[in-house]
Amino acid sequence: MSLKRLITARPYLAYNAIALPLSIVALSSTPSVPSVSLLLAVLILQTTATLNRDPRQIIFLISTLAVGSTFANLSASSTALSSPVSSLLISFVRGGVFSFLACIPLAMRWTITRQASAIVSPWFKTAAFPAAWGVFWMLITSRSPVGRIGSWTPLTGDEQYRWLREYTGFAGIDFVVAGWAEVIAGLAGLWIQGSADEDDGERNYNGHAPGEQQGLIGHLHNGAEEYGAIQHSDQQQRQVAVPRRRSNSTLILAATLFLLSVPSYLISPLPLPVQLRVHHAAKRRTKAVAPRAKIVLWPESAVSFRTSTERKEAVKLVQETARNNKVWIGMAFEEPANNGLGGGDKERGHRAKLLRNGMALVSPDPKEPVVFEYFKRNLVP
Repeated sequence: MSLKRLITARPYLAYNAIALPLSIVALSSTPSVPSVSLLLAVLILQTTATLNRDPRQIIFLISTLAVGSTFANLSASSTALSSPVSSLLISFVRGGVFSFLACIPLAMRWTITRQASAIVSPWFKTAAFPAAWGVFWMLITSRSPVGRIGSWTPLTGDEQYRWLREYTGFAGIDFVVAGWAEVIAGLAGLWIQGSADEDDGERNYNGHAPGEQQGLIGHLHNGAEEYGAIQHSDQQQRQVAVPRRRSNSTLILAATLFLLSVPSYLISPLPLPVQLRVHHAAKRRTKAVAPRAKIVLWPESAVSFRTSTERKEAVKLVQETARNNKVWIGMAFEEPANNGLGGGDKERGHRAKLLRNGMALVSPDPKEPVVFEYFKRNLVP
């Protein structure tokens, strides 16, 4: 049995078997744009193919993703606590929680494309999921006490869209990831549908009744054409009545994603001024919580610098914020690993290619701007 036949005949087994290895790659501590996009594309196809027939399959999907997330962080999480069993159990629960959260936008997409198909435009169906995915994770991480730890936002592989992050934050990257997932799911849906069309003699697509198969394949992919205006029940009429509006909207989405990558080839690769890399949201939030706080801890890598001069400028800017709000600020920063360290030229050159995370407690007193510093030594999931 070919892979396409297996997917249409046994979607529960096939999609979970594909999602498990993808989740191990995509849900690691350093997820990439391609891996998360591929995983989301598979989940789009899976939820569309299975939820209509058996909504309980979402439980098995969440369990599969939780297992993948646990394996992805196995080396780090197994030593996080004194007991490896407790560490792995907590890692599994954490993976299950974030997998459940990730399924909420997917369920929203399924509702829009299947239940509200007659009242929304094809373009809205195509663009709704990327927009909802970006906004959803922005809201979750803004309220989460651990920030973006555990979220599905990629941390690597976003070079073509990194300029976008300076203006939209990680929500823009999430939009791009979900957008490419829609495009990939569309292409995969056309491929799967082609396999089903070949089996036209004995049964309708994968062996289901015509009405049921239409629900399975009709919205299996964003790029595939929307089924509608079926006036007769014979096979020939169904193949003819296939409007192209939805396919066009997917092409527009793909073109938009390509256009969003163009500025990365035009914008100078030189580092942005440190004033732009200071986390503006952290500065605003500092002002909001200052009346009821003495120490405000900024998120990881809120400030980034590459030289000692940039470091002094960053401390000066943060110290000004601390002085204006009369609080101490835990400035989390990112810098080259060779800053302030000894060693030979070869060793320092190697360290210059690496980055390290640290935190400096910045005082509102200009006479003693930095009280102490701390550098992260051990990575945690």
